[in-house]
Amino acid sequence: MKVEVFDVGQGDSFLINKQQSSRFNLVPLLVDLGPQKAKISDRLQLNNYHVLLTHSHKDHVGGFPKLYREKTIESITIPYYLPEIMEIAKFIKNKIPKNIGSLDWRKIKKIQNVNLVSHGDKLDPDIIVLNPPKSPYHYCSDLIDDERDSLQEALTILSEYGFDLDIDNIENYRTPLIFDGFDEEEYSSQARVFVHRFFIGLSKRLVGNPIESVNYYATSHLTLTANQASIVFKCFDDNGNWLFTGDADESVFHRILNEEHYFWYPRPPIAWRYNAISAKFLKIPHHGSRENINRYILECINPDVAIISHNNRKFGSSKDAHPHQEVIDLLDVLNIKSYYTNPVIKSGKTIKYETKGLVEGGILEFK
Repeated sequence: MKVEVFDVGQGDSFLINKQQSSRFNLVPLLVDLGPQKAKISDRLQLNNYHVLLTHSHKDHVGGFPKLYREKTIESITIPYYLPEIMEIAKFIKNKIPKNIGSLDWRKIKKIQNVNLVSHGDKLDPDIIVLNPPKSPYHYCSDLIDDERDSLQEALTILSEYGFDLDIDNIENYRTPLIFDGFDEEEYSSQARVFVHRFFIGLSKRLVGNPIESVNYYATSHLTLTANQASIVFKCFDDNGNWLFTGDADESVFHRILNEEHYFWYPRPPIAWRYNAISAKFLKIPHHGSRENINRYILECINPDVAIISHNNRKFGSSKDAHPHQEVIDLLDVLNIKSYYTNPVIKSGKTIKYETKGLVEGGILEFK
């Protein structure tokens, strides 16, 4: 297995080439496409690709429309609830229009093979998905009291905060996207629960805060929801296992660790219980944000090598750009060999240098 890491600025884009036993041998797997301005399609040498979009943020999906126009997409893999996030965004577009992605989901209908994946699904015999969970009840579980909080009360609160919502469409939500191999009624029911929990969770974030802060909390809630739906997957490989994490936050890793995991590795008849997130090679989530990884999670993964895709961008009110200093220090303290797609600059000084070319014996290539 070889992984190419593209410098797309503040964003992610990786190309996975597997061996002959994999469907990603002759047609590689492109994981995320960076922001639109990175023009990742111009840097790809082949004409055919499998595509996996970890979640809906623009720094991960921005390059998809250009790729769609210029290349052949053999298949596209997206999180179980990603279409729901995009649909939810439409409801609040008048409040936070800059946060609505440019991805036109109608084009997906032209692609023969569209895969919605969740925990336990396999992309090939040696690649297994660990997130998002199939159950929508995992979303906003830190905010919602299932016995006391109701959708009707949440929608009333959101109306008071100025949201113009289609109440009937939310209460009776039906996903607009149906895929082969899915039970339509079951999936629609789960999608409806996800949408309901999204709005209940948003109302809980807003309560007690001034109405002029509504844009901030709506934006924050969209971001957190997308991160929690982010695809996390593990690749089993003879040279060491890989863990790709998108922008998954700490709650995602804790959920995975708290569940029982029995998987065939690499294929029957051998199976055992194992730490699902352990891996030799780790793609650090969310460009090295301290909100997405901590020492406990890193020690559970126990990587030898870490990859940080970033461009020193500041988010929200944080004065420290990604990757955060705490994460950099943690990687150093744990003696994890770390590769950065761009120089890490703190207080005007370069503290880590960018990586270019082949490393790790040619297993990794930075472009």
